[in-house]
Amino acid sequence: MRERGRKNRTSATMLAGWKKAVVLMLALIVCISSVVVPQPEEVSAKQAAYLDYYGKDKPKNQIVFATSDDAKWHKANEGCCNVSKNNGTYNHYHCMKKKTVYAGEKFTIIPVAMFKNGVVVGSKNSKDGIKSGELKYKSSNTSIATVNAKGVVTVKKKGKCKITVTSIYDSQVKGTLSLTVSKGKQKAKITLKEKKASIVVGKTTTIKVKSFKGISNKNIAFSSSDKKVATVSSKGKVTGKKAGKATITVTSLINKKVKAVFKVTVKTADMIDTDYSEKGKGKIVLEENSVTLYPEKSFHKIYDHCGDAETLEYYTEDYISHDRFIGKQLLVQKEKYGQAQIRVKSITGVKSNAISYKSSNTSVAAVSSTGFVTPKKVGTATITVTSKANKKVQAKYKVTVKKNDMVLAVGFDMYDNIKYYVKKHEDGTIENSTLPVSTEFFSADKKVAASSDSADAITSNNKIIMTSSNKNVLRVTEDDRLEVIGKGSAVITLKTADGRWSYSWKVTVSDKQTSFAEYSTGFTTGRGIDEAREKDGWVTEL
Repeated sequence: MRERGRKNRTSATMLAGWKKAVVLMLALIVCISSVVVPQPEEVSAKQAAYLDYYGKDKPKNQIVFATSDDAKWHKANEGCCNVSKNNGTYNHYHCMKKKTVYAGEKFTIIPVAMFKNGVVVGSKNSKDGIKSGELKYKSSNTSIATVNAKGVVTVKKKGKCKITVTSIYDSQVKGTLSLTVSKGKQKAKITLKEKKASIVVGKTTTIKVKSFKGISNKNIAFSSSDKKVATVSSKGKVTGKKAGKATITVTSLINKKVKAVFKVTVKTADMIDTDYSEKGKGKIVLEENSVTLYPEKSFHKIYDHCGDAETLEYYTEDYISHDRFIGKQLLVQKEKYGQAQIRVKSITGVKSNAISYKSSNTSVAAVSSTGFVTPKKVGTATITVTSKANKKVQAKYKVTVKKNDMVLAVGFDMYDNIKYYVKKHEDGTIENSTLPVSTEFFSADKKVAASSDSADAITSNNKIIMTSSNKNVLRVTEDDRLEVIGKGSAVITLKTADGRWSYSWKVTVSDKQTSFAEYSTGFTTGRGIDEAREKDGWVTEL
């Protein structure tokens, strides 16, 4: 309960109490007269601008506060300053003690908690909080900085002063901010790396600051002129909500007169790069006029080379790195072949760029109002793109949906580093070491998935073709092994003969132990491979 006054007592009771207090105080002084115990709020000249209180390190009589421009406090705002409902104890308080600013800047002192004799008597998280009327503010030098009744500090000129915050109930409960004004008024400016961007609905872009000038700190806030079009996070991440335009304002927290503007245009995915003109012949031109897809549902039941089936979620959400590697490939294939986005290249000769979409067979392929195509089942459908301003102006988009018989993902011996070995035979010939790159298929078609187990069973479309970008380091042999030629690095590419799946990664050859990156079909580490080489007479140098 916050102390707001004193209860009436009789003179006799008060006198007795004072006598006892004096006796106890004298005894205490005798016991600890030779000991100096500094309070937590005492700050040496070398201490940082902040003071953190944890656990039992309770300030005795202290008002803990932050300031409105203090990014460090705001970042931890949700996780600190917590008062326990049971006994009024706290976890962590972060208090500002020193601050350096420039003339012309302004900030607000934010009270976080009040301590009386080491006990929390008020907190921003308690039921009744700390009310502004319960505190009084004072500047030691109003020519340097002033502070009003609401804790708003206005910086005037160069110099030093102290801002004191005191409880109206007890003058001993207070907090002090040492303020240094290091510079006079500056020509302040925030410069952004980019001033504008165009994004698709649902996508994001991040505003980045190139430089700050004439501002004492880099703490900023972001705001959107139209949250229905685009929202912005506290870190400047802009998310497109619907087609339209919005202005994101970047404001200095220490000097709110200093601002920068970022213009964002949000477009639907079909119109992101569309050129539009009322002039010319009425015409709609698409980026592509046809697409071949596979039923969207076929990407949700995946067979491995053993014939076992799992869901897409199993591979994308599983904690095992091998499964996540397969899951990443599945998502790439699904985005490429399990959906499509119609994109309009240009619209001319009509009074508006508004268009509509309609599928000739929704059971084969459905289309959204923004041209997103979802393949349903095997067959063909035609999507008609029509100008809303002139329904005679149209474009056609053909969708062919086939049975999903492709390789969706491949697990393989993904070497990260290969240890260099070489062998010299008795006849003087030099032999380079070779390593296999075994594969495991994952597919919506059970037979296709199983075909990776036997080279004879692999169809021509699903045969894996391997290439190396640097044959002086790694060469692909006729029997599809990697021959180690020399030290260095090479990019190895695997792809199916039909080109519907491919993957590239970098492999290094060095004196270090052989290792794998995200996947391997046999060994989990390369130590066993290296040990077998050395037992067989392979050496790292001749």
